[in-house]
Amino acid sequence: MTFVKEFTDDTFLQALSLTEPRTTSEVSKIVGCSKRLVEYRLDKLVEEGKVVKEQIKASGRFGFVYKWKLAEAKE
Repeated sequence: MTFVKEFTDDTFLQALSLTEPRTTSEVSKIVGCSKRLVEYRLDKLVEEGKVVKEQIKASGRFGFVYKWKLAEAKE
């Protein structure tokens, strides 16, 4: 039998609410899942307007990293 851990949207949102913004790697370590799953799930939350995604240049290497933070509440 294969065990599959399920992650809720709240799991990812809580990881961001601890100290924001966080990188994909930081969220991955907090939640306990792959970076690929973090990007997939947080991209969905970006589409829903719950999370903001920022692409920044990676320090000391080529490429970029994503930083994620909670979207500001709309009043």
